[in-house]
Amino acid sequence: MKGKWTWFSGALLGAVIVFSMLAPAANAQSYNNGKFDLPFEAHWGGAVLSPGHYMFKITSNDVNPVVIVRNADTHKFVAYERVDFQEKTTSGKSALLIGTKNGQQVIHSVRIAELGEVFVCDPALANENARTPLQADRSGEVPVLVAQN
Repeated sequence: MKGKWTWFSGALLGAVIVFSMLAPAANAQSYNNGKFDLPFEAHWGGAVLSPGHYMFKITSNDVNPVVIVRNADTHKFVAYERVDFQEKTTSGKSALLIGTKNGQQVIHSVRIAELGEVFVCDPALANENARTPLQADRSGEVPVLVAQN
């Protein structure tokens, strides 16, 4: 009987340790879903987004995360953009960051303030945008409403 009790108490202790390690991960908040209203036509990679309501999801199970964009009204797939790199940020609200390329509005990054991260899809434009202020009639950011998962 003593041998069975030792095995049981060891298994119970192991289970408690495993659950205590998983509990913080289960309670961790994720902010990788959101939505935005685009007031003008903008390009995002190979996609052209018309003015309208959109929702997005940033996957994080790949080496490089991916931003998946859908039309919020029809739920149709609109864009699938690979994130080239992420950078930390402590300033600004959650937003799409937009630059101008060949006279067109181009979304180059997604800032998620709640995570303190910027997901950059077009590093060259993001770099150029950081150096060159946009014209006064061009919006450099579109607010994003981020949802907790």
